[in-house]
Amino acid sequence: MGNWHQFSGIFGELDSLKSSAQTIFINGDIYIDSENKVQNIFIENDQVKAHDVDVSAFPNANVVDLKGKAIFPGFMDTHCHLLETGFVLNVGVNLREVKNSTSEIASKLRDKIAESQKGETILGVGFEMDDYTKWSLKDLAMIDAVSPDNPVMLVDMSGHNLLLNTAGMRFCNITDENFKDNIGGSSNRENGHLTGMFREKSQQKPADEIFAKFGHEDLAKEGARKLIDYWASMGYTSIVDLMGAIGFRLHKPDIFYALEKENRLKMRVNWCYTLFDVDGVDEAALLKGKDTDLVRFYGGKIFVDGAYAGGEPWTTWEHSNGGFGLQQVYTDDSVGEKYNLNRIVLRAEELSLNMHYHTQGDRAIQAVLDALEYTKNKLGSIKQTHTLAHVAFLTPEQMKLIANYGGRVVVTVQPAFCKIEDNLTQFFAGHTNEAYQIKKMFDSGVTVGMSTDFSVSPIDMVSPAVIMGVGMSGAGNPEVYQSLSMDEMIRGFTELNSKVCAHSDVGDLHVGKKADFLVVDKSFYGLTAKELQNSPPKTLETWVSGVKRF
Repeated sequence: MGNWHQFSGIFGELDSLKSSAQTIFINGDIYIDSENKVQNIFIENDQVKAHDVDVSAFPNANVVDLKGKAIFPGFMDTHCHLLETGFVLNVGVNLREVKNSTSEIASKLRDKIAESQKGETILGVGFEMDDYTKWSLKDLAMIDAVSPDNPVMLVDMSGHNLLLNTAGMRFCNITDENFKDNIGGSSNRENGHLTGMFREKSQQKPADEIFAKFGHEDLAKEGARKLIDYWASMGYTSIVDLMGAIGFRLHKPDIFYALEKENRLKMRVNWCYTLFDVDGVDEAALLKGKDTDLVRFYGGKIFVDGAYAGGEPWTTWEHSNGGFGLQQVYTDDSVGEKYNLNRIVLRAEELSLNMHYHTQGDRAIQAVLDALEYTKNKLGSIKQTHTLAHVAFLTPEQMKLIANYGGRVVVTVQPAFCKIEDNLTQFFAGHTNEAYQIKKMFDSGVTVGMSTDFSVSPIDMVSPAVIMGVGMSGAGNPEVYQSLSMDEMIRGFTELNSKVCAHSDVGDLHVGKKADFLVVDKSFYGLTAKELQNSPPKTLETWVSGVKRF
C-alpha cells in the first residue's frame, strides 16, 4: 500500500462543511441513475427535491455551474476492511509488497523494532504466500532473531492467516501443549511444535489477546479516517465495513460515530458485527436502533468457508492438493447446535437481522441457500437482506435460485479478483476458469453489487475507475471472464449496491433520495477499458446528504 505520506494532499482535514439549504446543479452531464440524465438537479437539505426546474423560480438557491462536468450517483464499496486495515497500517508494518519471503518480513520487522520500545507489541498486515502450510520452525527462528523481546502479530493480505513470533505466543499464553485449534481453523506444527502460523478460525485466541491489550483507540480512529478520506477522493460515498476477520472482530463502531460528530466523516459507513455462531446473532440484534444519518448498522457477518487465495473455498469437488476446502459452520448439529447454519439463519430472520456471508465455494454457497430455504419453510418468507460475498464458484443453478428471491438474497463481488487471483491452479486445476463469472450473474438476474475487499485488493486496484476497466476488459482475458458493460458497472456501484446495503434511500438520484453523488471532470460513458486505466475521470467533489464532503 505504501506509506501514508504518499497520500499527502488527499487526507487534509475538511476546511468546512459547506451546505446550502437549496442547491441547483446546471450545465453538465447529470446522471440520476445508470441510464437517465436530467438538465439540472435541485437539492434541498439532504435530499433530491426535483429535476429540470426553472432556476429563476429559486432566487435564494445556490446555483452551481458544472461547465460540462458530470454528476453520478454516489459509488458504494459494499465489502471492505477500512477500520481494521487502517488501524494496523497506522501503527504497524506494511507488508503489502512481501510475497513468499521470510527474509523480507524479518527486514521490515527489524526496521520497525528499531524505532519501538523493548516489549512493545508490533502489528503488521499484508504479506502473502503461495502455501501457508509450509511456514516452518526455521521461518519462525528468522522472525524471532529480529524480535526477541517484542510480541509480533502479522496478518496476511487476505485476513485468513496470522503469524506470531515466539514472544507473541508467550504474550498470548499459547504453548504447544495448551493450544487447540478452533472449529474451522488450523495451526502449523513441526514435530509437535507450533511454528507461529495460525490459519482461519484458529486466529481467534491470538488476535483477541493482542487487540484486547493493545488499546490505542486514537490510532485506530486516525487510521480509519485516513482510509475513509482516500475512499472519498475516489468517488465513494458509502462503504460496508466488516469490522473483523475470520477469527476475530475489531468491534469499534464508536470510531465512526465520533468522526461523524466531529464533522470529519466523509461518507456513509454501514458496519457489521462479525459472529461465529447462533449466540452471535442475539448479540448482533442488540446493536440495532443506533443509526445516525451517516453511520448505520448493517447486521451480522459470518464466514461459511475459507479463503479462495489460500485454497480453502468449500467445494463439492476435490482440490488439486486434496480435500474439499474449509467449512467454518455446519449444516446440522453434529458439532453443536450453535454452529448449525440453519439455526443461525433462522435466528437472524426471527430477530430481523440482515446477514453478510463469506462464501467462496459452491458447497458454502449451497449451505446458505439451503439454510434460507429451511428458514423460508419455517417462517413462510425471507424478509431480511442476505448478502453472499465473493461467490467465486457460484454455479448457474445457484444463480437462478438467488434470482428467485427477488432481491432479498444478493451478492457482492470484486472484479479485481479476476486479475489478482487468476493463477491458482495449484489448488483448482480444471476449475480456475469457472471462478468469478460475474457477467453470467448479471445475465441470470442476480442482484450484483461491486466491492473491493480491501486490503485483499491492493491499493492500486480499489478505485471505481480501475475496477470498471478490469470488468470491461474481462480482466485482460475475456475468453475466461466475459466483459461487463459500463452500464452494468455503474449499476453495480450504485443502484444494486444500495440493495446490498439494504437501504432504499440511496443508490440513485431520483426525487426523494438522499443527495449522495460525485462530481467528475468527464463522464464515464464512452470511455474504453484502456482509457479508464490510463486517463480515468477525476473525482472533483463528493456530496453526502446534500453536504460537500470532499
